[in-house]
Amino acid sequence: MNSFRSPQIPDGVVKLITCNLLSGQYNWGYSRALEDGFYDIGCGNYLPCAQTVMQCLVDLSGGDQLAALNEYTTYCNAYSGKNISLESALKQLVNGTQYLISNPSSNATNYAPLAFSMKNLEENYNFFHFIFMNFYWAFDCSMLINLTVLAVIILLAIEQKFQFPWLRKIRSRFTSTISNTHHTETKIGGWYVTILPTIGETYILLFLLVICVLSSVVYYPLYESNTGEGKIAFLAKCIANRTGGIAFGLLPLTVLLAGRNNMICWLTGMPYCSMIFYHKWAARLMTLYGSVHGVLWIGYLVWNQRGEFMNYSKDTILILWGFLICIISVILIIKSVYMWKSRHYELFLSLHIILAAVFFYGCYKHSEELGWLGWINLSVALWFMDRILRLFKIFKFGGLKLAYCKVLDPDNEIFQITIPNAGSMKFFPGCYAFLYVLNTKLFWHSHPFSLMKQGDKIIIVIKAKTGMTKELYNKLPKDGTNYPIRVCLEGPYGHNAPVDCYDHALLITSGTAIAGPISYLQRMQKIDDCHFIWIISNERFLDHMRYALEPLMVDNRCSLDIYITRPLGLDISWVPKSTRIHIGRPNIDDVVHEDLSCWKNSAVVSCALPLIDDHVRNSVAREMSLGTVDFYDELQVW
Repeated sequence: MNSFRSPQIPDGVVKLITCNLLSGQYNWGYSRALEDGFYDIGCGNYLPCAQTVMQCLVDLSGGDQLAALNEYTTYCNAYSGKNISLESALKQLVNGTQYLISNPSSNATNYAPLAFSMKNLEENYNFFHFIFMNFYWAFDCSMLINLTVLAVIILLAIEQKFQFPWLRKIRSRFTSTISNTHHTETKIGGWYVTILPTIGETYILLFLLVICVLSSVVYYPLYESNTGEGKIAFLAKCIANRTGGIAFGLLPLTVLLAGRNNMICWLTGMPYCSMIFYHKWAARLMTLYGSVHGVLWIGYLVWNQRGEFMNYSKDTILILWGFLICIISVILIIKSVYMWKSRHYELFLSLHIILAAVFFYGCYKHSEELGWLGWINLSVALWFMDRILRLFKIFKFGGLKLAYCKVLDPDNEIFQITIPNAGSMKFFPGCYAFLYVLNTKLFWHSHPFSLMKQGDKIIIVIKAKTGMTKELYNKLPKDGTNYPIRVCLEGPYGHNAPVDCYDHALLITSGTAIAGPISYLQRMQKIDDCHFIWIISNERFLDHMRYALEPLMVDNRCSLDIYITRPLGLDISWVPKSTRIHIGRPNIDDVVHEDLSCWKNSAVVSCALPLIDDHVRNSVAREMSLGTVDFYDELQVW
């Protein structure tokens, strides 16, 4: 664990630093040479000063001369290159005690050893002791934060295994949204666009924020030194040392939460979009702590070095890289806001990777002489492990494969990708994968899509938006002709909602989000009853999905309701009468309440447009308060 913190400074070194600085406040009958280091005068270059330091160490050691001189000789020999023996030091100390001057004048030139008051010694010793200890305690604070996160993960992992009525009532409060929106974009202040967390995500975040704040603000006893630094300098150094260490302690958590293959999703059942939400906040906290660390140290150096700050800082690697990684971390946070990222995703991703690589190299250079490299090495290892697992999933799928694209609905720019011979992928209902398309400019970028399976073929239904999907759609013939492309699939990801464990399942979807819910319908075996609701704009897309819907329409266990919001009047006579066709939008609250009120053990699976999905979430949350329902949200927005 030593690589995860700065080496602890021995108490004897703190005492020696204290005594050297105190003796350095006085004038001595000695002209300092250019080659004299910090310890040289007090470690033997000028005997009265050395005797002063020895007596100071004896007083701080409670009068134990042997212990004090053992520390004096050990650390003076180590830091000044001297070869002082214990016997000679003892003789010098005994000789010096005969000439000690108490209450020395700060203006006089001294030719005899000085004696400091215990109050003065203790005040100055505590000043330096707590400055160094806060750097060391930063590791303990970092461990507290990370262990708290681990405890939350364990509790969530245990909680999701049970369906007790009282637990469902608690979940109902955690499932609902803050202001009726979660996946839907929310405008704040008339201009700032973002997506809001659920109440459950908010509670967890607030709890972790409290732990982080408490770990960084508690226990700063105030001391001052007569070496020219008062309580403000003391507090600035203590806070700077602790916050810098905590910032490094948050690095692995930040990387882990961003990884697609992290164990947290698998253990807790939380979706990847929740991981991205917590990743952003871990990064924001890390940036905040790092910025506080940097601003306080720069402020102190500007005050302490005054006119020499620029010359001092430009020649100091630690300061240069520290300043750079603070700037980079702030840029990473600003460019990751939802309203910018969602509109420039490809640019965001490229910049994020480049800046993150420079950031980690800068962290290494900043701390290579101070310790803390363990946090950086662990973070880089987690990053590489995630990439290796991504490559493994791509190669397990079969690497680069031939696939076919065709336009399904040119009016709504909906198209389908069919990947033959995909039997090697471990498909499960509700899964998604990241799609790489060789035929696009940014072929190394990937985007997540829900998957359907028909025989040994993987089918992806896509609505063109911006970036890669728009570029690919523009290349396709609009008459429905197959267009060959080369693709890779990285997956599967996601979780398989245990709908077979319930008496009844309600599945709600809209438009191209049908892949997940219909995959559950196709593989349900033990469930007694299910209700499938699909909201679409027109009949054209219904015709294209005929191959998947017809087998389900003859299953007596499943009732289907299809809502067409903008009908074109196309012939859909192939749809059996048992499938109810509605014109217009459903009343989600009424549909959910009527459906779930008849059952005591139900699951609701939702994957729809963000506005519809949020409405379903809030409606189901109200029903969950009865203790009879569990909710599984398949939609992911980040």
